[in-house]
Amino acid sequence: MHNIKCLFFDDRIAAAAPAIGLQSFAWAAAAEEEGGGVQGVGTGSAGAWKARAASIPAVFAAAAADRGLVQPDAPTFAAVLDAIAPGLRDAYDAPHSLAAACPRPFLIVSGGDDPRCPLPGIEWAVRRAKRVYGERKDAPPGSLRWSVYKGVGHEMMAGMDTEVLAWMGRWLKTR
Repeated sequence: MHNIKCLFFDDRIAAAAPAIGLQSFAWAAAAEEEGGGVQGVGTGSAGAWKARAASIPAVFAAAAADRGLVQPDAPTFAAVLDAIAPGLRDAYDAPHSLAAACPRPFLIVSGGDDPRCPLPGIEWAVRRAKRVYGERKDAPPGSLRWSVYKGVGHEMMAGMDTEVLAWMGRWLKTR
């Protein structure tokens, strides 16, 4: 996630390849109920926000307690994100930040079973970015790619690092 944000601020960054770290926070917060999601995204996965909240449980537990809840819920998840990282669910969310990376080469490597970065949330971002990359004449062909490793969760597996290094080597040699 951080290398995407760096692209906003430093045009010296020639290419990026976030591994297991791209997701749409807006999608996760809106996917509370099966069939949920946000406009233009389609159906979601019930409770998609829970795995992300579980990565920093004390923060979300304290926020839930502040709201008089025993456990955090989707509105608590959204409120915490808005408090600690304003804009993360809108202007800085993956559908916008990934598109802003254009025309720089960008590889997304993710696990097909990653609960923290579910594929439907990534798909929303990739779909938007593909439109932007396709419209820009200065975006080299093939400069946006998404690789999904089936059966892999939120972890780096053999082959992922090799793919990232090959991608970076390919694009950095051309600059």
